Amino acid sequence: MRFSFLLFLFMTSSVFGSNAKDSKLARFEIDRIEILGASVLDQSAIENALEIEVGDALERVKIERSSNNLQNIYRSKGYEEVQISSEFVRVKASNRKSTNEVENVLRFRVKEGIPTRISEIKLIPRIKNSSENEVLHFQKYWKNIENHLLSLVGSVQGNILDQEKISAGKRAVLDFFASEEYVGAFVDDIRAIPANVQSKEKGKWIDLEIYIDLGDRVSFGFRGNSILSRGQLTTLVEDQRQAGFGKDYVNAIRVRIEDEYRSMGYNEAKVAFYTFENKNTQERHITYEISEGSRIGIEDIFFDGNIVFTGEVLLKNFTDLSSFLVQKKIYVEKEIEKSAERLIEWIKSQGYLSAKLVTISYITSPKKNAVHLVIYLYEGEQTIVQSIEMRGLKEFSLDEAYRVLGVKEGEPLNLFRFNEGLETLKSMYRERGYFGISFLNENKENVVKYFQENRFSNIFLEIDEGFKYKVNRIEIDGLTKTHEMVVKRELSFVEGAVLEESQLTESESRLRKLGIFSSVSIRLTEDDSKPGYKNIRIGLQEGTPGIIAGGVGYRNDLGIRVFGQSAYTNLWRRNHTLSFNVNVNRRFDHEFCRNTDNFGVAHGGDCYTEYHAELGYYWPWFVLGETIFRPKFFVENTQFLGFDAVTKSLSLGLERKLLKSINLVGGLSYSLEETEQENAQASIDNQKLLIGSITPTLRLDLRDNSLAPTSGLFSSASFDYASPSLLSQGDPFPIAFTRFQWRTDRYISFGKNIVFYLSFRTGFEKNL
Repeated sequence: MRFSFLLFLFMTSSVFGSNAKDSKLARFEIDRIEILGASVLDQSAIENALEIEVGDALERVKIERSSNNLQNIYRSKGYEEVQISSEFVRVKASNRKSTNEVENVLRFRVKEGIPTRISEIKLIPRIKNSSENEVLHFQKYWKNIENHLLSLVGSVQGNILDQEKISAGKRAVLDFFASEEYVGAFVDDIRAIPANVQSKEKGKWIDLEIYIDLGDRVSFGFRGNSILSRGQLTTLVEDQRQAGFGKDYVNAIRVRIEDEYRSMGYNEAKVAFYTFENKNTQERHITYEISEGSRIGIEDIFFDGNIVFTGEVLLKNFTDLSSFLVQKKIYVEKEIEKSAERLIEWIKSQGYLSAKLVTISYITSPKKNAVHLVIYLYEGEQTIVQSIEMRGLKEFSLDEAYRVLGVKEGEPLNLFRFNEGLETLKSMYRERGYFGISFLNENKENVVKYFQENRFSNIFLEIDEGFKYKVNRIEIDGLTKTHEMVVKRELSFVEGAVLEESQLTESESRLRKLGIFSSVSIRLTEDDSKPGYKNIRIGLQEGTPGIIAGGVGYRNDLGIRVFGQSAYTNLWRRNHTLSFNVNVNRRFDHEFCRNTDNFGVAHGGDCYTEYHAELGYYWPWFVLGETIFRPKFFVENTQFLGFDAVTKSLSLGLERKLLKSINLVGGLSYSLEETEQENAQASIDNQKLLIGSITPTLRLDLRDNSLAPTSGLFSSASFDYASPSLLSQGDPFPIAFTRFQWRTDRYISFGKNIVFYLSFRTGFEKNL
């Protein structure tokens, strides 16, 4: 270990001591990071602790910080004797084509040591000076709740001293006292005292003493309220409690209640409070006396100081930018101020960059409970774009750049749109492969120059487009159970082609959707040997590809149910999925199971076990690119009201996305289904049916979210065709039919929590 540590110091000193001329020789990029000896921390905790990643240059400072981070995490978990060491080695690459290539490996060695354990936890309350009678009353109360509080702390006797669990236990204890109406309770001290233990296992043992200041036990009451219910007022108190009660919490709640009334237009609302104390129980009761007053309305809104814009134009924009209450002419002071500020921003967007809000005043109207609002503003001079110069622009035309930036010579300057346009233009460059794009003078004063008292402006941008990067090499790390081909076929970029920013995000999204990786990261690194090229390193962490689940339940219609599921999502290392689902139930409703005809004569048998089993397979990239093959077989035995049926079905389906621009998916499936009906009320229904059919489908999904949509369109159409030529039965009678089905769903958002949903469904079928 000493030799490897000296080697690490030598190599890092050679790296950091080099000058710029031989930086290519001295610069080591980390190809792999190994953590040895770590059994307590999971992979995500380790990754969060490391400040150096694969692909980074070797830096001693980052390595030392990473070691310190790991050490701090271990100590917070109770491993106070932990030791972290690191070393840098170069080993022969095992996954490269050339056997002469080497990998730069950074290793962290962890010696966890023996953890610190808790022998006993003591909760010690601290209360204010009280009489002997009050102390006796409190001691009785504490005895009743002490065991419950110890269970809330979580770290019981014998557990490792985990700071996160202790902190969670502290919060749980304080939440308990908050629910018991204690205000200002807090943990003011935690002491770890060496425990005197003999019979316990070897290790460091402590007694944990937690001192709790209970604060005041307070309850709240309200009088005079009619607009806000008691429940709403209690919620305000609870919100204030969550934010934290200070010393002046009684007055803080009063202000909070008054602010709530003012936000609803009750500007004259006043709140007073009265305090009642019970010394025997150490309880304090606060009653808030509320005088709600009347809601203040807005009779008229006038503007003063405006020269360019008419009062009608200002009023229209002010109203459009206002909240719902102000639009309904309810006087809410803060909302009116916000609306006025938004109006000033709108005026600035019209080129009047010097516009500002002077003041807002109101005049009491002769009409009761209403005011006249007067908004004083200053428009200033309009700023006109006199000239535009863009130096270094090659990839886009001037017209394209002007359109994105929202500027044009001779027109008003919209500074907000111009700043947004700068970011949009950068994004457009990155989308075409210019990842090094920069505006050389972006943070300087000469981008926009004003003159003649801000009446005119000149715009100057100096652009350094940099390289139009192409992909040099794609490297994939972290694969042990998955074939490399599974990853590469999901990538939107290929070696030698221009790299676009959207390709990176799309590729990462596609890899995550596979469901076989718990983490995905895509990093770009420079290739010093090939200017204008990027190396792409894809870091993957494989998840658990299999699942086994099951359960037992009861439903009043199906009786006792047993259900299970098993699946493996990475067969043959190619992301193939094999799944099996089964449901078994037994009804108890004998009236349902024993069917009767119109004359009351019973047919069929008693209740028996029903089941549904399904075996499915998922084969991505089956043929012609991204075509999915889905074979499925299921068998079920079900009791219906008029008959019993055993059904077996085999289906073979193909599915693929038809257009890249929109989410249009096409499918084609064939199914062969055999149904045997028994115990029917009418003997003619005791029969066996065999249906073979083919079904083409189209599915268009333009929703913003497939699981919880709030806007967009979903539409699907299918056409079924069954015939003896598709293996449907011909005897004792042939089965042949066509069936068309179509549905369209529309989602329209009306505000934050309201979605209008409209669904239209239709279809027809014909017996052939």
